[in-house]
Amino acid sequence: MGPAVVDPAVVSIIDALPNNWISHARAICSPRTLVANLARHVASVHSLAPPEAFAHDPACPLELAAHLELVGEPQCTPDLLGVVWEVLLAPDEKRAQGAHFTPRPVAERLVELTLAECADIPRTVWDPSCGGGAFLLAAVRAIEARSRAPRRAIVEGVFASDIDETALAVCDATLELWSGSSTRPTVHCGDALLDLPATWPSNVDLIVGNPPFLGQLTSDTARGTERRATLTREYASVATGYVDDAGLFLELAVRRAADEGAIGLILPESILGARDAEATRRSAQQSFDLRTLWVDEGQSFAAAVDVVGVVLAAGTSHPRSQVVRGWSTPPIEDIPEPASQSWAPLLADALGVPRFVLGSGPTVGDWAEVTAGFRQHFYGIAQAVSNGEPSIDSPQLMTSGTIDPLQSTWGVSAVRFAGSRWNNPVLDIAAIEDAAVRAWFGDRCVPKVLLASQTRVVEAVVDDTGQMVPSVPVVSVEPHEPTAVWHLAAALSSPAVTAWILREAAGTGLSHDAVRLRAKTLARVPLPSDQTAWDLGALHAEAAQTAVLAGDDRAYIDALRDLAMTMGVAYGIDEAVGAWWWERLRLPEGFQDTPY
Repeated sequence: MGPAVVDPAVVSIIDALPNNWISHARAICSPRTLVANLARHVASVHSLAPPEAFAHDPACPLELAAHLELVGEPQCTPDLLGVVWEVLLAPDEKRAQGAHFTPRPVAERLVELTLAECADIPRTVWDPSCGGGAFLLAAVRAIEARSRAPRRAIVEGVFASDIDETALAVCDATLELWSGSSTRPTVHCGDALLDLPATWPSNVDLIVGNPPFLGQLTSDTARGTERRATLTREYASVATGYVDDAGLFLELAVRRAADEGAIGLILPESILGARDAEATRRSAQQSFDLRTLWVDEGQSFAAAVDVVGVVLAAGTSHPRSQVVRGWSTPPIEDIPEPASQSWAPLLADALGVPRFVLGSGPTVGDWAEVTAGFRQHFYGIAQAVSNGEPSIDSPQLMTSGTIDPLQSTWGVSAVRFAGSRWNNPVLDIAAIEDAAVRAWFGDRCVPKVLLASQTRVVEAVVDDTGQMVPSVPVVSVEPHEPTAVWHLAAALSSPAVTAWILREAAGTGLSHDAVRLRAKTLARVPLPSDQTAWDLGALHAEAAQTAVLAGDDRAYIDALRDLAMTMGVAYGIDEAVGAWWWERLRLPEGFQDTPY
């Protein structure tokens, strides 16, 4: 496990203050005034001049000032300002800004990994979205330990930018306090993606930071029309689709880093494999090698997404990468640098996903049409859904929650769709108002394999009568020959395909080990080469689903095991892949410890 979201220094401070001090302080004083007065208190404790960044801020009420005096010397470190500022910042402000502050151990770990790739001691350091200064503080400490240079000389080479004026002041004051009140960093308040001073260096030795995570699929973090247009002009080659702003900060770092410099950034895991971030990855690898992927094994951040640390450095003739997990686990070394098409294989290595090579023959897309609905197929059917008995005209509406490995749980437990709970949802296709949406669902009433998304293994169920339809994001695989449904179900349910998809797209799901299924990815899944074993696997797949209908859990589990082993032979992979897959399965209650 990684460190807690809130730095232990904050806990010790809050413990020293009266109960409910934070909420009381917020009610009578602005967060900036509080942190400004805390900065002065820290300086006073160490007999330093008050930080210039807060020179014009007013004193806080006497009651609160008296409370600050309770914070003693052990807690009065330069780290204090940033972590307290995080506590004071309202959650909705953090979310809107994509600002998720970095705990000290995380900053120090990524700085350590990035400095190891620098050709020399960095003379210039920049954090393009510095927040409270956690990364820059970690960087100057590490540089001092390596070079023994005077603190003043180190801080003179530090550049900090942020769109939040108070966060920038916190960073400024933090580094001034660390230097002994002798030097301040060079700072700029503004959007680093679009507004950097012309006089700032364009060949920085060390670029580190935790840029804002601003996903473009939610309204509170999506770019406005004007900013989107401006970013598209400035970053035309990489500002594609729904790429997160964090991906644009990676491009910015690549543009501003020195030829022999190094880059270390905290990024959302989706950057590793997301289709919309491919141009960003390609651009980065034109000048730099992906040297290290650091994987946060705990929940070090308050962000609602899993994160990774990415370290890039100047190219080599034989690039190799390493994966580092958490804090003390030995690195996985000498991994060939991934192609820009996807960096997900590095994350897959960190997660222990088996490595193997599948054949290069026919694919699922050669045998079937693979399709999934879009927004209109979700919102356009809400009025046509009801609880009822399925029929040819009103098929079962299958959500991801109704699909388990080779079984349907439709009607067994309630599911959520369009904000409501349904016990046995059916779709009246004739009642769908939009003609195109109505036709799309009508076309799905054929024999097929339906697959859930965001699961630990690929979960597929066969609809051999055409009386089920997929709810977004369920994927429908419809064979050109209807009799092939069980063969496709066996291939897609095999351990090899779960591992193959995770290696293709690790990090793009809602959690780092979730299987996110995309129709285009499924269409590229290679099919088995051993036809005899595959034929037997299809029989095992049918036996598993039949056992569920009969309520025979023992027979179901035996059929799943037989399927995994047989499809391992069909794909020509090691039995260890099946054992890995078996551990990821959610077996029925009472059978969780069943050995593979």
